[in-house]
Amino acid sequence: MLNKLKLNSTIAIAALFMLFTGSLFGQSKFELTSDWKLIESKNDVNFYVKRAECKIEGLEKPLVYTFMKVENLSSSEKNLTYNFGLQYFEGCSGCEEGYEFYYSLKVPAHSIVEGDCSFKTKELVRLIYNPNLAGGWKFEQPVIKNLIVE
Repeated sequence: MLNKLKLNSTIAIAALFMLFTGSLFGQSKFELTSDWKLIESKNDVNFYVKRAECKIEGLEKPLVYTFMKVENLSSSEKNLTYNFGLQYFEGCSGCEEGYEFYYSLKVPAHSIVEGDCSFKTKELVRLIYNPNLAGGWKFEQPVIKNLIVE
């Protein structure tokens, strides 16, 4: 009888532990939406990201992108270098310095620059997913790596 009580107590404690830790980890999960979300701030420069679909001529379904908005709060121009990476379950795309998604960008004092479906500022746009193709990696979140603000 005593062993059965110990076993039931151990199971109850383990279940509570799993429930508690699961809720903690669930709260930290990043969700990319159509609203701007702050992901980085350094030396009076804020970096925001959002998710958007862009219709591309010749494709049946719109492509899914993440756009970045950079806000310079200072009274001087800022020169930025960074990787605009995408973290996937399988690995990080564009996170290594010196490769395809390593960018330099100038942001004037007290101004905002942002990416959109016009694709005029490639430094602020990343393709997350093409629903016209089968397969692909499991997207987690956009990231900024190797950031230098001067």
